[in-house]
Amino acid sequence: MRVPQPIKLLGIGAGSLLVFALVVVVAGYLAAPTFYLTRSIFWGESDYKDLERFPARTIHNAPPTFRFDELPADNPYASQIAAIGRDSSNGSLEDYLEASGTTAFLVVHDDELLSERYFDGYDETSMQTSFSMAKSFASALVGIAIDEGHVKSVDEPITNYLPELIEKDKRFSQITIMDLLTMSSGIKYEEGGFLPWSEEADDTKTYYSTNLRKLALNCRIEGKPGEYSEGTWAIKPAPE
Repeated sequence: MRVPQPIKLLGIGAGSLLVFALVVVVAGYLAAPTFYLTRSIFWGESDYKDLERFPARTIHNAPPTFRFDELPADNPYASQIAAIGRDSSNGSLEDYLEASGTTAFLVVHDDELLSERYFDGYDETSMQTSFSMAKSFASALVGIAIDEGHVKSVDEPITNYLPELIEKDKRFSQITIMDLLTMSSGIKYEEGGFLPWSEEADDTKTYYSTNLRKLALNCRIEGKPGEYSEGTWAIKPAPE
């Protein structure tokens, strides 16, 4: 049976298109570590596997390993902890945590571990993402830098270390290291989630950019340092 010429040409065209698409996908995947857009597309939302994607150095803890004192399951706080999820889930805390996609839930009070639960196949040895916990480590590193004399004080203006910002906007000289540490710098930052093509995709850009210094120097001021402004990387100061 002879296949009509138009159908044969259509089949060849479709096959060629599929091969081309496959080549593009493979090339993009291989190029993912090099470019912002390919990183965003092929790596997607951040997760614990990013440890295998970015350059990393292991920091070993000094012995002995610290462990919280564990209270028995029927400790005096157990009923209070169990009641946490009832108002929002109309059920048990266990149901609430499972429904929310939680993988680990620990309650610590006065260096005592009151409750420890894991879900979705996770346990105490599982790798977890840290996300904003990294801010505490950044603050500690600034403290170490001050102690070693690399940084004078948290009250120094950031332009002492990024003088290029003054040329962009003189107001940057009013922003201190402390303003950055307390997330009250007034620098515009849009938490728009995973939006690689959006102008407001600051989360994606700061996570997958291949030149973080260049990205940081491209920021702009939207509010006064030390004050909270909606839509900026800031927090409200505590009431006096």
